[in-house]
Amino acid sequence: MNSNSGIFNVSVIMVCVDPAIVNSMVPAAEKMPWLVSSSSFEAYISESRRPYFGQQAKSAHACIAVVDFDMNPELAVESTKYLQQMFPGKVTVIALAGSQNPDLILMAMRAGCSEFLNKLILRPQKLKRLRHRLRIHALRSATDVRRRNSRPFAVRGQTDAD
Repeated sequence: MNSNSGIFNVSVIMVCVDPAIVNSMVPAAEKMPWLVSSSSFEAYISESRRPYFGQQAKSAHACIAVVDFDMNPELAVESTKYLQQMFPGKVTVIALAGSQNPDLILMAMRAGCSEFLNKLILRPQKLKRLRHRLRIHALRSATDVRRRNSRPFAVRGQTDAD
């Protein structure tokens, strides 16, 4: 939670995603009860092609990244791994592609993607399912944040022998 406002912060990052898809997915994330920051990159990102992430993205409690695997699957894998390094333990990477090629799906999953969406069948009901999955991820992240911020306590008292 945002320490000042109590609002859960989420960063949505799109890498090489068609603007029409970005325009349909970012509003889906904004419908959630979150403070959302979004970034869209036209080129793949990596250690050698470092993008600028604003302070709000860096301090977000969770990060949802969508990486298009169609243009260059090898660079998409590199982007996925770089996002996992930049946002350790708080990023969910979703692979996006126009085909259901099993080799491509395996490549994305091995790189660390937790979801694989076929962009040819992105329909409102699919976005609804994606929003549900993102809500579950956000709830898990919020629980993890609360768990990290809580301090164990002990109840101390006297025994009858004292």
